[in-house]
Amino acid sequence: MNTNIEVTENGLYLVLEVTEQLDVRLLHFGSSPYDASSIDESQKPGFRLMELQLTGEDRAEYHGRTHRASFPGLRMQYETHRDYFGGPGRKLEIVLRDPVTALKA
Repeated sequence: MNTNIEVTENGLYLVLEVTEQLDVRLLHFGSSPYDASSIDESQKPGFRLMELQLTGEDRAEYHGRTHRASFPGLRMQYETHRDYFGGPGRKLEIVLRDPVTALKA
C-alpha cells in the first residue's frame, strides 16, 4: 500500500507519495490543499522526487536531446525521512538510496 508524507506549513501544502516499490513521488506543492482527483494514477510515475545521472550509467531510452529518465535515478529508493523543527524553522529530510551503487541522496 502506498503511503503519503504530508506537510502543511505557513499556508503551503506538500504531499509526497512513497510506493510499495519505495519510489518517492512529488504529488503536490502549492498554496491550496491537495486534490487527489487532480492526478490520474497513470501520471504518477512521471512525478519522481529526484533524477540523478552518473557517468557510465545510461538507459536505452536516452536518444540525443530526449532525456526521459536516468540511472541511478530510477533505482533510487526511499530509505527514511525526518520531519522536525529546529533553528530557523521546520525541516523535512528525505533519504533515498540506490541499492546497486549504495549512493545516498
